[in-house]
Amino acid sequence: MGPAPWRELFEAIGRVTGRFARVELRRRPRRREGSVHASIIDMTLRLPVDEVLFDELRTDFLPRAAQHAGFRGFQYVLAEQGRAIGILWYEEPEDLDGITRLVGTWFQDHIAPRLAGPETAVRGRVVVNMTPPHKVTT
Repeated sequence: MGPAPWRELFEAIGRVTGRFARVELRRRPRRREGSVHASIIDMTLRLPVDEVLFDELRTDFLPRAAQHAGFRGFQYVLAEQGRAIGILWYEEPEDLDGITRLVGTWFQDHIAPRLAGPETAVRGRVVVNMTPPHKVTT
């Protein structure tokens, strides 16, 4: 049988007083393990969308970004009318600067010329994250 489910949240401290054991439960401090941050760039690509960009992202952009130890992932979502969202996942806030040093000029050379207008970006700590289980289909 595995550890008690409350063990992650509470630490038991026992003190013996006479014939009785007194147990106090105190809340453990929140761990930062597994925290992740994201930078989300909202952009509109010129129409028709040059789908060569997706291959360039896979073969050139991703290997560059993955060189940084704080890099955790990337998604590029293509919506209707050329609207696209790039989501860059990284471990700590300062990792974004390091990743930007590796891929910033790549973005300027490969994505910026394909934009129909200015992009907007937000970044922050991911506070809720759930990845559904992968199902294999044949």
